[in-house]
Amino acid sequence: MDVCKIVNGKYQRTDIDDCSRYLIVSLFTRRTATTSVIFLEQVLEEMPFPIQRIQTDRGREFFAEKLQRQLIEWGQEQNDKLDLRMQKLKRSL
Repeated sequence: MDVCKIVNGKYQRTDIDDCSRYLIVSLFTRRTATTSVIFLEQVLEEMPFPIQRIQTDRGREFFAEKLQRQLIEWGQEQNDKLDLRMQKLKRSL
Protein backbone atom coordinates (compact mmCIF):
# COMPACT_ATOMS: atom_id res chain seq x y z
CA MET A 1 0.00 0.00 0.00
CA ASP A 2 1.39 3.38 -0.99
CA VAL A 3 0.39 7.04 -0.94
CA CYS A 4 1.79 9.65 -3.32
CA LYS A 5 0.98 13.30 -3.91
CA ILE A 6 -0.33 13.95 -7.42
CA VAL A 7 -1.02 17.71 -7.27
CA ASN A 8 -1.70 20.14 -4.45
CA GLY A 9 -4.46 18.67 -2.32
CA LYS A 10 -4.71 15.34 -4.20
CA TYR A 11 -3.20 12.08 -2.96
CA GLN A 12 -3.29 8.75 -4.77
CA ARG A 13 -3.58 5.62 -2.66
CA THR A 14 -2.53 2.42 -4.38
CA ASP A 15 -2.82 -1.21 -3.35
CA ILE A 16 -1.33 -4.02 -5.44
CA ASP A 17 -1.61 -7.72 -4.68
CA ASP A 18 1.89 -9.27 -4.86
CA CYS A 19 0.73 -12.49 -6.49
CA SER A 20 -2.06 -11.54 -8.89
CA ARG A 21 -1.12 -7.87 -9.47
CA TYR A 22 -4.76 -6.97 -8.77
CA LEU A 23 -4.78 -3.17 -8.44
CA ILE A 24 -6.97 -0.77 -6.46
CA VAL A 25 -6.43 3.00 -6.74
CA SER A 26 -8.30 5.85 -5.05
CA LEU A 27 -7.88 9.61 -4.78
CA PHE A 28 -8.16 11.51 -1.50
CA THR A 29 -7.75 15.15 -0.52
CA ARG A 30 -5.88 14.34 2.70
CA ARG A 31 -3.06 12.03 3.77
CA THR A 32 -4.19 10.89 7.22
CA ALA A 33 -4.83 7.76 9.26
CA THR A 34 -8.57 8.30 8.72
CA THR A 35 -8.22 8.19 4.93
CA SER A 36 -5.97 5.14 5.32
CA VAL A 37 -8.75 3.35 7.23
CA ILE A 38 -11.31 4.36 4.57
CA PHE A 39 -9.03 3.08 1.80
CA LEU A 40 -8.32 -0.18 3.65
CA GLU A 41 -12.06 -0.76 4.04
CA GLN A 42 -12.37 -0.30 0.27
CA VAL A 43 -9.49 -2.71 -0.38
CA LEU A 44 -10.92 -5.37 1.93
CA GLU A 45 -14.30 -5.10 0.17
CA GLU A 46 -13.00 -5.05 -3.41
CA MET A 47 -10.25 -7.67 -3.31
CA PRO A 48 -11.69 -10.92 -4.73
CA PHE A 49 -9.72 -12.99 -2.19
CA PRO A 50 -8.70 -12.76 1.49
CA ILE A 51 -5.80 -10.47 2.39
CA GLN A 52 -3.04 -12.10 4.44
CA ARG A 53 -0.69 -9.17 5.07
CA ILE A 54 -0.58 -5.45 4.35
CA GLN A 55 2.72 -3.92 3.23
CA THR A 56 3.13 -0.17 3.58
CA ASP A 57 5.65 2.46 2.56
CA ARG A 58 6.37 3.37 6.23
CA GLY A 59 4.39 6.62 6.00
CA ARG A 60 3.27 8.22 9.27
CA GLU A 61 -0.38 7.72 8.36
CA PHE A 62 0.15 3.93 8.49
CA PHE A 63 1.51 3.98 12.06
CA ALA A 64 -1.14 6.16 13.68
CA GLU A 65 -2.89 4.57 16.65
CA LYS A 66 -6.28 4.80 14.94
CA LEU A 67 -5.13 2.68 12.00
CA GLN A 68 -3.22 0.23 14.20
CA ARG A 69 -6.32 -0.41 16.31
CA GLN A 70 -8.42 -0.94 13.18
CA LEU A 71 -5.91 -3.44 11.76
CA ILE A 72 -6.03 -5.41 15.02
CA GLU A 73 -9.83 -5.36 14.94
CA TRP A 74 -9.81 -6.69 11.37
CA GLY A 75 -7.18 -9.31 12.28
CA GLN A 76 -4.75 -7.96 9.69
CA GLU A 77 -0.98 -8.16 9.92
CA GLN A 78 1.04 -5.12 8.83
CA ASN A 79 4.49 -5.37 7.29
CA ASP A 80 6.26 -2.02 6.99
CA LYS A 81 9.16 -3.39 4.96
CA LEU A 82 8.59 -2.23 1.41
CA ASP A 83 11.22 -4.28 -0.38
CA LEU A 84 13.06 -3.57 -3.64
CA ARG A 85 10.59 -5.69 -5.62
CA MET A 86 7.74 -3.42 -4.49
CA GLN A 87 9.78 -0.30 -5.29
CA LYS A 88 10.42 -1.62 -8.81
CA LEU A 89 6.73 -2.44 -9.26
CA LYS A 90 5.76 1.09 -8.15
CA ARG A 91 8.05 2.60 -10.79
CA SER A 92 6.62 0.39 -13.53
CA LEU A 93 3.00 1.53 -13.02
